[in-house]
Amino acid sequence: MNLGIAVLLSAFAVQVAANDLPPGFTPVISGTRHEMSGYSVEVPGKGWVAGKNERGSLFFKRIDSTESYHAGMTVTAIPPVESRSAFTAYAEKKLNADSGNPRYKIVRNDLTAGERSGHWTVSGRLDFDDSGAVNVGKNGFLATRNAHVLALHPGNPERLIAIWFSWRGVEFDEGKFRAESERFFAAFRLAGNVSGK
Repeated sequence: MNLGIAVLLSAFAVQVAANDLPPGFTPVISGTRHEMSGYSVEVPGKGWVAGKNERGSLFFKRIDSTESYHAGMTVTAIPPVESRSAFTAYAEKKLNADSGNPRYKIVRNDLTAGERSGHWTVSGRLDFDDSGAVNVGKNGFLATRNAHVLALHPGNPERLIAIWFSWRGVEFDEGKFRAESERFFAAFRLAGNVSGK
């Protein structure tokens, strides 16, 4: 399964009735940092709830019965990667794997190799339409727009950090999404490192 879709589906599992908190999630204060395996991210803003599992932190914000935001960071072990090109190839293979489920129609999958705070990165967008969600309504599908960063530090080539920010709904605002996702990614850093360097 496509890694981006798999990560998102774990976040979407928290969707419940509009007035309920997802199980295991609690309201969080904007600006609070969440740490995992030596890394941290910041709560994306006001109105978010947060939860944790053995792999990382998940954030969730419901707007209405069809619109919601999801974000998170996971840290997982991978086979050792010994070069930037090998990491890029590994990330591209994971991110381009077919979902295997016809309900998810991929409409955009862009990847760019780069660097962030000393980490090798592969970042991009994975946008898909979900025709199988329970709350699709008359639209027939929910649009899912997902920005993600996979990062690996060359000094620790067996630890993959995945950070994502996604929107799910009907009426999409590209400019707002781009600004909010980049602000979330800019808050990623080594735990205890306030400068991000």
